[in-house]
Amino acid sequence: MKKQFLFIVLLTIVLLDLGCKKSLTEPAPDNTQPGRRDYVWTVDTLKLPEGYSTVLSRMWGSSPEDVWAVGDAYSSQHCLWHYDGTQWKNDPTLRNIYPSAVWGTDKNNVWLANSNSTIWRFDGLTWIKYNDLVLLDYNTITIESIVGSSKNNIYGVGVAFHKNGKDYKGVLIHYDGVKWEFIQLPTIKILFAKIVYIRESNEYLLAGFDFENPYFYRLYRFINNKLIEIFNIQNKVIAFDEMGASNLVMVDKTLFSYYNGKLTEFKNLESTNIVGRLWVRNGKDFFTFTYDGIGHYNGIDLKTLFNKELNDVGLNTAYIFEKEVFFLFENSLTSVEFVVHGKLPN
Repeated sequence: MKKQFLFIVLLTIVLLDLGCKKSLTEPAPDNTQPGRRDYVWTVDTLKLPEGYSTVLSRMWGSSPEDVWAVGDAYSSQHCLWHYDGTQWKNDPTLRNIYPSAVWGTDKNNVWLANSNSTIWRFDGLTWIKYNDLVLLDYNTITIESIVGSSKNNIYGVGVAFHKNGKDYKGVLIHYDGVKWEFIQLPTIKILFAKIVYIRESNEYLLAGFDFENPYFYRLYRFINNKLIEIFNIQNKVIAFDEMGASNLVMVDKTLFSYYNGKLTEFKNLESTNIVGRLWVRNGKDFFTFTYDGIGHYNGIDLKTLFNKELNDVGLNTAYIFEKEVFFLFENSLTSVEFVVHGKLPN
């Protein structure tokens, strides 16, 4: 559970050199309207038998009527939860799964990665084990993040732990519509924790960290089948867009726009109560986590739209659609998890 918690905390975290010079390439003018804030909020508690608990850490959905929340649990019966537009239900089937990533292209094509070296696929009816990930001399492979440009071009990133119990390396896998295969990379001591797709330049950004002392956090780009390190630094947290398709990157309380291997300052939020993490629709409509709850930036200011009220309540994960948003919280004292669901009126 501690290992899974570390992965959850650091999934979207990478560090960036704040001393790097500002890119000469400025972002294109943004003429979009400020994002709306008139959400109607409801709260759904995930019901578990007494004595059971979950740590759901990943979310993905094809629509507000088809949302998956997955993660670690006391029993595998409570690792997979699904929202059908009306209520949240767990998949009660016992499986040898410990979910670490989820992503899909539609409701009948959802991929699930596990911390036990397996890949599963949901075909609209049931979850089926699709692949065992096997790497010579490594006994555990955990895929932490999945994203793709189409159903036949999907990537996953994570870490492989050596059978000697001390060595590890970052891994990148690819699905071509038929099979998952490892992409050959240099041996790098890193846990790749997040991958996002930059559509405008048809490339991927990878974030990762190592277990050395001192810790280093690194940012890479994967383009033309080449992995290129862009930054490495300590003690300055950044966050990618957790929707996996935006070029916004947050460094501490400053937002940057990524383009062609460079970062351009987009917005400084030093004067706000922002904590971190990003779920982006566009530069004038994105969500983040603040000290008191769910924060929203509309191109003008950052405002908390839903107050979490208790200090012991933390945000585990979220997913946003055009007019609906889902945020999954956990009370660390009671281990109760609940989903905060926001809807924009028509």
